[in-house]
Parts: sequence; C-alpha cells; structure tokens
Amino acid sequence: MSRHDYKPFGEEIGEADNRTAALGYGTADGVRQKFTSKERDSESGLDYFGARYFASGHGRFTSPDPVLMRDARLVDPQRINLYAHTRNSPLRYVDPSGEDILVIENGPTEGNPVGHTAVAVSGYGVFSLGNGTALGSSTSDYILRESPRRDTTLYIIQTSAEEDRAVVEMLLKQDEEKGSIGRYPDNCSGRSNSALDAIGVPPAVGAPSMTIGVPMGGPSEFPSAMPVPQLEYKDPSLPGTAGARAAQLPKEKVTVITVPKGSTTIPEAVKPFDPLSPHPDPRLPRTENKKPGEPEPSS
Repeated sequence: MSRHDYKPFGEEIGEADNRTAALGYGTADGVRQKFTSKERDSESGLDYFGARYFASGHGRFTSPDPVLMRDARLVDPQRINLYAHTRNSPLRYVDPSGEDILVIENGPTEGNPVGHTAVAVSGYGVFSLGNGTALGSSTSDYILRESPRRDTTLYIIQTSAEEDRAVVEMLLKQDEEKGSIGRYPDNCSGRSNSALDAIGVPPAVGAPSMTIGVPMGGPSEFPSAMPVPQLEYKDPSLPGTAGARAAQLPKEKVTVITVPKGSTTIPEAVKPFDPLSPHPDPRLPRTENKKPGEPEPSS
C-alpha cells in the first residue's frame, strides 16, 4: 500500500517531511493522479488541469487564465493574477479543470419549437433545468441523451475558479428559493442567463430578432399563445440568448462547437465538464427542488 500527502499548493510530502516508507510514503506505485486527482507528468512534474498545466512547486499555472475582466477584479489583487491557483487560497477553493463554463443551446424538437438552454461548469457537471436532469450530473450523458432529437451548439467560456463557484451558487440559490422552473419568464433560459449575469458576461447587444409561433398548450416554459411576434435574443427568457451573449465575447475567450442531431460521440472539449469524483460540491448531484404538486415539465 502506498500513501500520498500534499502541501496546500500540491507539492508532495515525502521522507524529508517526516513521512517514512514504513507508513507507505515514497513507495513506487505507478499512480499518476496526484494533487486534487489531476494527472501529473512524470518528466515535467506538471499537473494537467484540462485547460492548462499547474506547477505545484511554484503554486502557479504555467499559462495565463484569460478571465473576463470587470470592476470587481480591479479592486482585488488576488483575482488579477492570471496565473494564480484558487485565488491563492487552496484550502478554501478548488479549481477543477483550469476554468471554463459551457453554455448549451439545444435546438428545437418536434414538441418544443423554441429549444432549450443549459449551463455546465468544469468539474461540477451540467445544470439543465426543467427536463428531468439531475443538477451537477454528467454533461456528456446529457448531450448524448439530447442528440437523437435535436442539434446542439456549445459555447465554452474561459473563466476562473471563483467565477465557476459563482455560477454554481447562483443556480443552486435560485433552485432553492424558487423551486424548479415554471413558465415564461422563469424558464431554462432565464436561469442560464442569471448564471452569466453572476460572472459579468455582457448582455447581447444588437442580436437578431426572431418571430416564433408557440402552439396553444405548447412547451411548459412559455405561455400558451400563438403567435408570439418579434421575440428578441436580448430577452433573457428566450432560448438562444445565453448563446448570443457568449458568441459576442472576444474570440480568444470563447470556443463554439456544434453537435449535429444524431451524433453518437462527444467532443473531447466537453469531457472536462463532467463532474469530478468525488463531486467538488457535496450538495451535488441532486434533483431539482420541485414545488409540491408541480407537474413534470419537459423541454
């Protein structure tokens, strides 16, 4: 049996720190998953966090995090350093994959002409409200589940550890306070856009408008009315708005990937958005906080 202990920023504690081989320390075991279960390169000693590499000896990432700068960062020096790990507070925060959130814009289906919006956070899983998906569950499984019936567009936004946590906290707070989503305007898109609000993503400006006819008794997220003229992307409760906001970010901050209907494979870039094991948030995964007597929505 072998044992591994680490200092706050990931340096392995060995015999020089009073850890002896008799207790299993320093024993060769071939295990490459080291600090926070990340794979450590045996030659360079760097830990692979999915989006970039981390040097435990320096307590820094080896490449900068192109975070979304906003006023709050300018008054917090720990958030300005683009190489910092967990805001220099590794005992308080976790950094699952070197940072990213994923906006998922699912296209229309036969029963839902307006589509569906979800958000995933690197290492924390997917948050897809109103369609029976457990909060914080597998993003890969979700996209494969939806693939047979719709096209999907993915927007990967580069973020930071505290921004990832802000998204998770916003979505869980709304679920706890409001319960599961209901009808327009508190729907999947509205909740997903609130997550983007939490990290300062600017609203969509000058996005194209679109006219959508919603059938009587149509999808549970929207009022039964036909037609609904000139709904615009800037309405945060309209699916597509979150994707439009992501698409307007600088090109170096966002990656766009399409998953055509019927796809049976998952892009490699999606895998970091599956939840870590054990889950970094002990509250997840879990089902939505449904209201008593509430019918099961679908989208």
